[in-house]
Amino acid sequence: MKFYALTVAAAMTAGMAGAAVAADDDAKAPASSHSHDAGSSKAPATSKSTDNSPQAVLSAIHTDNQLEIQAGQLAQQKGSSDAVKKFGQTLSDDHNAADQKVQALAKKKGIELSKEPADPEKARHAAEEKKEMTRLQALSGAEFDKAFMTSMAQGHQKTIDSLEKAKASTSDKDVQQLIDDLMPTLHKHESTATKGT
Repeated sequence: MKFYALTVAAAMTAGMAGAAVAADDDAKAPASSHSHDAGSSKAPATSKSTDNSPQAVLSAIHTDNQLEIQAGQLAQQKGSSDAVKKFGQTLSDDHNAADQKVQALAKKKGIELSKEPADPEKARHAAEEKKEMTRLQALSGAEFDKAFMTSMAQGHQKTIDSLEKAKASTSDKDVQQLIDDLMPTLHKHESTATKGT
């Protein structure tokens, strides 16, 4: 996470988070929000056509949040240290709360959140997040702890970057405000994960 962590957040996205945030979104980009795969290819040259409509951004953050909630649950199950287990609980709780905000705004705007991002860039980010989750599930002990925290640090930074781009690209004030509301939590997750690596 993700993410886009949180998204957005990602994008909280981001990602996490992904952020889920997840948010989040490689716009993280949310995202999120939020690729953890250091070997992944760069965004395509057509990134200028990224869909940053309210529906696309909210769906990306929603996806990132769901991935970050799963990541948090994984850390609680497989973490070998109390710090990783506690961080996993925080991820699950915070991204669940973030997703409630996303769903509330989507309902207010009459937007149906997609289960998978329709935008190619955001969909690629979500796929990378799922791939990273599979990689982490195969690890255990101290190896899992280190890989998980590294993944969360990188993922949340990407979610943050993605959501910042999404905010700058959308004219929807409500979506911009939501991203502002999610950012402090995403930054906190990124900082905690970085210190734990």
